[in-house]
Amino acid sequence: MKKNKLTFLLVHPEISRTKYNFVGIIENECLELEYISSMLKAKGHNVYLYDGQVENTGIPNALKKYNPDVVYVCGRTRQENFMLEYCRDSKKYNDKIVTIIGGLHAQLCYERMYKDYVDFILITFDIYKILDIINYSIYNKKVNLKKIDGICYQDNGVWYQNKKVPFNINKLPLPDRSYFYDHPNNYRYLELEHAAWVRTSYSCPYRCKFCERNRMNASKYVEKNIKDVVDEIKNIKSDNIYIVDDDFLFNEKRLKKFINLIKKKNINKKYICYG
Repeated sequence: MKKNKLTFLLVHPEISRTKYNFVGIIENECLELEYISSMLKAKGHNVYLYDGQVENTGIPNALKKYNPDVVYVCGRTRQENFMLEYCRDSKKYNDKIVTIIGGLHAQLCYERMYKDYVDFILITFDIYKILDIINYSIYNKKVNLKKIDGICYQDNGVWYQNKKVPFNINKLPLPDRSYFYDHPNNYRYLELEHAAWVRTSYSCPYRCKFCERNRMNASKYVEKNIKDVVDEIKNIKSDNIYIVDDDFLFNEKRLKKFINLIKKKNINKKYICYG
């Protein structure tokens, strides 16, 4: 009989294993993992984060410490080898562990993750697909993998890629920032210490041919309700906010509403964004 409460290890790899990295200069909050953590904890699961920017004990030690049922690894292009290594380490530790790779790099370069030690690849921002994956792979529920949009999976050594569908950012839970708060001396952006990540949209509204950002989220640009964005910022226990949209300054009407709400709620913080 399968246990109802699972243990998840959510991993953000280190940027580099050389001295040439941005640790201590730019350290990115693990926002994607915090969304996933919030979702999983709401379902009653045990969730642990490991951020290679902050910790240096190594994934093999983290596997022994937490003994997870599922390992989820996310990262960007320069972290690809680490992401694959951590999935391989997980299978070596316990071949019953379900390994999942997600994140920005995996959305577009998923074929590079087709390895026998990777079970699933998330090619969507829809984190709720993880629940479908564990229903199939752990709870043995009758789930048709072919009908789970936004994933790649292997069956008898053959990889399959399901269709990509856009995800509505307004469906995300508030991120679980407990790991962020537990590390007050990390996650800086240049002179802004302990800067919290906030995302208010997915993809990019422009269609520049030289950039892949507009291909994210199945090429669908979606915005979060700006009132909810301001409420989230107000409740973050940090004076520094890093808005990580591809272009936060795109919608002038929305931007003015953001400014007015910030002033109305008397929120006095420092911001950095892309425009």
